[in-house]
Amino acid sequence: MSFATAAVATESFAPLSVPVDAGRSAVRGEIAAVLSMRHGGARPVRLRYELVGRAGAPVVVLAGGISAHRHVAANAEFPEKGWAEGLVAAGRTLDPAVRQVLAFDFIGADGALDLP
Repeated sequence: MSFATAAVATESFAPLSVPVDAGRSAVRGEIAAVLSMRHGGARPVRLRYELVGRAGAPVVVLAGGISAHRHVAANAEFPEKGWAEGLVAAGRTLDPAVRQVLAFDFIGADGALDLP
């Protein structure tokens, strides 16, 4: 799949925002977008994300492979283990007290985008 252009649709979805502790937050949400693909035409998609870390801190996008998803590490709001537990934790490379970590679900992983 090749992205020629991506436009955010006029309809967007408010994220769920939950304070984790003083100065930190965990947010999950989704936005509606239209992706214009070279071989698939324009397709509406929902881009699902999770943002963890202290509000106002610099944002790092953590992109995984095809098996990755938006949940990278356990936190107070979403305690299940993520796929990057060794990187995202207090005192680690991606410390949520120092920076925010943003990750996305792999587009099409939900089966809604079934194109070559």
